Amino acid sequence: AQSNVLVSSNAGLREYTPAATLVQTTAVPYPGGAPATENVRDAAVDHRGDVHVFNGTFAPYMSTLSAATGTWSHRAHPDWKTVNNVSYGGIAVLGEYVFVTSMITLNALVRFDLSDGSSTDFGGNFGGYIDLTIGRDGLLYALGGTVRVFDPETLQEIDTIALAAGEVRGIAVDEVGEIYAASWNGNIYRLAPDGSLVASIPSGANDLTDIDVDPNGRLVVGGRFGDVILTDTALSPPVSWKAGGGPVFVAFADPTFSLYPAREVARPGTPPNPPALLPGETSGPVVGAVWDPSVRPFVPNATQDFLILSSVPENAATPFGTLLCNLAGARVFTTAPGTSFQIDIAADPALVGRRMCAQGGSFTAGGRRALTNALDITIGNF
Repeated sequence: AQSNVLVSSNAGLREYTPAATLVQTTAVPYPGGAPATENVRDAAVDHRGDVHVFNGTFAPYMSTLSAATGTWSHRAHPDWKTVNNVSYGGIAVLGEYVFVTSMITLNALVRFDLSDGSSTDFGGNFGGYIDLTIGRDGLLYALGGTVRVFDPETLQEIDTIALAAGEVRGIAVDEVGEIYAASWNGNIYRLAPDGSLVASIPSGANDLTDIDVDPNGRLVVGGRFGDVILTDTALSPPVSWKAGGGPVFVAFADPTFSLYPAREVARPGTPPNPPALLPGETSGPVVGAVWDPSVRPFVPNATQDFLILSSVPENAATPFGTLLCNLAGARVFTTAPGTSFQIDIAADPALVGRRMCAQGGSFTAGGRRALTNALDITIGNF
C-alpha cells in the first residue's frame, strides 16, 4: 500500500491518504505559546513513528511528538534560527539523529542526537541553509546556494553540487543520488547526481516550498498556497489537492521509510581480547538480510568457531578471556574455523534500532576455548 502524506503548517500536522482523504489533525504546541513570528515549518517521521517538527523562526524548537505516548517534547540549540520566509526551515532524520537548517546568526546546520539529548552545529555556510534532506543513499544534502553533501556520522563535507535549476526551495535525493527539486517557479526538476538537468515538469501550482521522495519512487511536493502534489521520479503527470490556503511542508508518513544505518562497533574489553571478530563481509546487521561476521584465525588448531549474540553487554574476566556479552538468554551460533557465520535477520521493522552484543571465539582440540573482541551492533534497514 502507498504511504499516507504528512502535511505540516501553522494549522498543525495533518495526515492524508494518497487519495486526499484527511485522516487526522494534530496541533503543534509552542512552549509558552507561539508569538506571531514563530511558524510551524518542515516535519519528518522516524523509524518509531515519532514526528519531529521545525517549530518556529527566530526562536525555534525541534519539537517531537511521541508515537508511543502521544506527548510532545521540545529541544533548542544556541543561536539556531531561520529567515522568516514561508519556504525556509528544513528537517530530516537518520537513525537517532535529527538535522535542521539554520540562518542569520548561526549560518550552519544543527544535529540533534536523540540517544543522549545533545546537539552540535557544523557545516558553516555564508547565508546559511534553507532546506536539507537525508538522501535514500544515506547521505545528508543541504541546500544553501549550492547543495553541500555531508557524511551524517562524521559531519565531514563530501561534495558540493551546483544545480541546473532556478529558485529551488526544497530537495529530495533517491538511492542513486539523483536530486529532485521543488522550485518557487512552480516546476519540479529531476537532476543527475552532478546537478545537471535530466527533466522537469510544471507542477500546476505556484511557489513550491518542499519535496520528499519515498523508496518506491513516489514524490510529494508542497506549496505556498496549500497545494499538495503527488508525482513520481519519472515525473509522471501530477495530481494535487489543497490542504488549506497557507504554506505547507510535506513528508511521507510511513515510519518504515525512515533510514536507520546498521552499525558494528568493535569493543576489546578490559583486559582486551584478541581483535579477531570481524564485521559482516557482505552485509551488516540489516533487517531482511544475512549478517555474516567471521572469526579470523587467532588460536592454533581451532576445531570450531562460535558466536555469542546477546541483548546485554558484559565485561567479566574468565579463564578463556574477557566475557563481553552476558550469557543470560544469549544465542550461540557455530561454524567451521575461518568460515563466516550466516545469521538471518528477520524482515521485521520492529527490529530496527535494536542494540545487541556479539562476541566470537574458537574451540580447540581438547575442548579449550578462547574469546575474541565484541561487536556492539545496532540493527538497521540499510
